[in-house]
Amino acid sequence: MEPQSRHHPDLGLRQTWARNELTSAEEPGLEEDSSRDSKLVYSIGLIWQGLEDTALRASYSQGYRLPTLQQLFIGTVHGSQNPTHSNPDLEPETSDNVEIGLRHFGQNLLVDAALFASKTEDYITTTAHPTINNANTFANVDKASTHGMEVAVAYLVEPLNLTPYGSATWLKRKFESEDLNTWKTGNPELQGRIGLRHERAIAAGVDASLDAYVRAAGKAERENSDGTIDTDDSWQTLNLTMGFTFSSRQKYELNFNLNNLTDEKYTVAQESIPMAGRHFVIGLSGTF
Repeated sequence: MEPQSRHHPDLGLRQTWARNELTSAEEPGLEEDSSRDSKLVYSIGLIWQGLEDTALRASYSQGYRLPTLQQLFIGTVHGSQNPTHSNPDLEPETSDNVEIGLRHFGQNLLVDAALFASKTEDYITTTAHPTINNANTFANVDKASTHGMEVAVAYLVEPLNLTPYGSATWLKRKFESEDLNTWKTGNPELQGRIGLRHERAIAAGVDASLDAYVRAAGKAERENSDGTIDTDDSWQTLNLTMGFTFSSRQKYELNFNLNNLTDEKYTVAQESIPMAGRHFVIGLSGTF
């Protein structure tokens, strides 16, 4: 029987009204201030399911992001060895985004791939402070162009209940402004995850899983307006997760995560504080 063509269009509208106001400023250097803005954006998409176990998709959307209270008036000393100062002159960030993709979900094979691109005006980021040494500030970049690809693949080996899987993102971004024109924007060009997962029922209402995987990212370079370049080296970590799912009237999940087993010393792109070495995390969640 020939698969029947099915189209699923989608149209969305979103209106945003926002106001940021700092009404109390006891810390030295902070002043009471406020800002407000509004914006109507829309999105349109189409999904075509004319092939067996396969869907093709395409979408266009507008983006809008208002600077936060922290970015406008407060600043932060978290997430970096150097303070990041506020900027009350920040403009809202707007973007035009397109994506085309494919998803195949067969009996044992899952493939999801997408190409994406965006054009952004007044992109909000952090840069070296123009007048204060060893400090950053929130700032707008006149234009930012981004394009890339995301791919995820998984295959179930049924006799063994083993699923090798992998996912990767390739991304390129360019900043354009009066004093900076560069592809070195602080993002790794390639990052991803590859692993092997095993799942099985060990008792009535109890399922167990074991997931061994590697996370990795390439080198990231960030060019500053003064011509200097900050570099974050490539990194990779080996990780192991063991999970148990208990199902009755409610559903509970217990997870044991052993992270960075090789005790890799690394820093994630655009973060100056080193990530944790070898460590473990225990998580418990429930659905009622």
